[in-house]
Parts: sequence; structure tokens; C-alpha cells
Amino acid sequence: MDRRSYEQYCAVARALDLVGERWTLLILRDLVHLGPRRFSDLRDGLPGIGPNLLTERLRRLEREGLVRRQKLPPPTANITVYELTELGAGLERTIIELGRWGGAFMEHRGDDVFFPSGHISAIRATFRRDEARGVKASYEFRIDCDSFHVEIDDGSVTTGLGPAEKPDLVVTTDVDTSIALMQRTLGPRKALDARLVKVEGSPNEFDRCIDLLAWLPAR
Repeated sequence: MDRRSYEQYCAVARALDLVGERWTLLILRDLVHLGPRRFSDLRDGLPGIGPNLLTERLRRLEREGLVRRQKLPPPTANITVYELTELGAGLERTIIELGRWGGAFMEHRGDDVFFPSGHISAIRATFRRDEARGVKASYEFRIDCDSFHVEIDDGSVTTGLGPAEKPDLVVTTDVDTSIALMQRTLGPRKALDARLVKVEGSPNEFDRCIDLLAWLPAR
């Protein structure tokens, strides 16, 4: 029988009662890292989930008080988005730490889907604060048809979809090259020499950008 509860008096079991169903944590991941999302945004970012199942998961998250629906203000009025409640936002650190732990198993398979926005989750999970102490920088990444930005300020990092306001560096490339750079299987200078990457900014800033944001520390 498919039960919605482990029926254990245990905080871990209760948490899994709420978020342990398939797709639920990935829905919350996208809301944590990407902010409020339309139903179509969530569906497009979760290949393999059907609209009926996504609707069911969102309804349960609403019932449990983790997610709410909101209408966007003008000029985008009448567009409904899903966003985290304060209770749902409390999962942010857990999701980041889960991503950090899962990094040990990140062998990229050819049939795995990777969206450029997936870099946001990875950067937040692997960001090395100590290495970024004293650094203030703004980076914009344009990967295939998507863009996102990363702001570093004295050991803290913020991320978001879309362009940066005043970027110190703009990096334009494709998904495969971006993964290779972040996995350090391709160096930034080699990527530039091979014309796999276009940068608006100095090559030295590109070197620093990858050193700070790559999923693995420099050896």
C-alpha cells in the first residue's frame, strides 16, 4: 500500500513524510535557487514529470504550508507563480547541504539533462567562502539561450536568473564547455584559445572567476 507517512515519531521521518515523495525536493530546489516560478517554468525544469503529477505535488506542498501561490504585480498582472513560504524557505540550507553531499557522486552521463540554471544550485553548494574573502565581483554567464548572474561580496555569494546589472565579466559559452570549466577538466585559457568561450572582460578576471566558482578547488 502507498502510504504518505512512515508513522514514526521521529523528526527525520516526519520531514520525509512532507518532502520525501519523488519530485518534491526537486520542486523545492528550483524554488530555493531560482525564486518564484510559474507552473510552466517548473514543468520545463523537471523533464519527466507529468502536469497532473506536478499539480498534485504542488497542491500537497500548499496544504502543508511550504509553498503558496501569488499573483505577479503589473506589468505582469494575472500571472500566477509559486513561491516558498517562510516554512518552506527553512529548507534552503538543507537543500544546499544535500547538493554539497551529492557532489561526490556527480559523474556526468551522456543522457543526463543539464540546464544552465543548474549551475546556480552547484555554485551555491560548492562555493568556498574563505577563498572569496575580500573579493567583490559581479559575473554574468550566457550559456546557450539562458543567462544567470553571480555576485560575490567578501565571502558571500548571491545568484539569480537573468543578466547582471554591472558585470565585471560576461562569459558566453555552451553547456558542455561550462561543465568542463566547472569540473576543471578544461582550463579557462585553453577554452579561450580554442574559442569555446567568449568573454567580455579581462582573461585574468576569467581565471579568477573560474577559480572562485568551479565545483572543485584548485589543486
